[in-house]
Amino acid sequence: MRFSILAITPLIASVLALPAATTVDSLSKSRPTPSPPKLPTCGPTPQPCSCPAGTYYQVSTSIAIIPASVSDLKSIIGDFLVTSWFGTAPESVTGTGFVTGAKRNLLGGIPGAGVYPITEELTQWKTYPNNAGFFQKFQMADAPFYFNLTTGAPGILGGTWDIMDVHAIGSSSSSWLWNIYACFSVDFDFQEFHESAMKNVSAILTSQGKSHGNLFGPFSY
Repeated sequence: MRFSILAITPLIASVLALPAATTVDSLSKSRPTPSPPKLPTCGPTPQPCSCPAGTYYQVSTSIAIIPASVSDLKSIIGDFLVTSWFGTAPESVTGTGFVTGAKRNLLGGIPGAGVYPITEELTQWKTYPNNAGFFQKFQMADAPFYFNLTTGAPGILGGTWDIMDVHAIGSSSSSWLWNIYACFSVDFDFQEFHESAMKNVSAILTSQGKSHGNLFGPFSY
């Protein structure tokens, strides 16, 4: 059988007239890359958030079972304006330690920078029914706080937000949770600070004859 070039010419023309196949590259270029959702600025509400420029998010939670009643534990850590249990005393205070709005002005050590004055404000304080525990919430009142490292480099403390939650476990034992999240330009060992304070409170209760066993914990994550 013989083929005529005239017979296949229309077929060749029709193939050449087809549109070129779309490449993967052209498809990807035609579809815009979705932007990640914008996080809210970090604040008193615990949620995924964005720290100010120059700082990064740090968080720590410590838990301990204190072998003492809620009322005895409250007598040491309940008053926001009394801070001797974690190794310092306020330079000055305003307000009442169980009422929101109270402020304490402390001298705090910043790693690599020295000691600086920091103000914290009580934003929530409540007791649970039937003397079953209490809840305390506080935060930095003077954020953002700017400082200089000993190297001369600038530093920023963009804010700290704390929660202390105490619950009765029977009549002579209490669970104590202490959580903090912060926006800081330097590393701070919140875990060591909280655990040291919890151990100190347990030792104080023992010295007062109000401890009914051994401290369990603290544990941090």
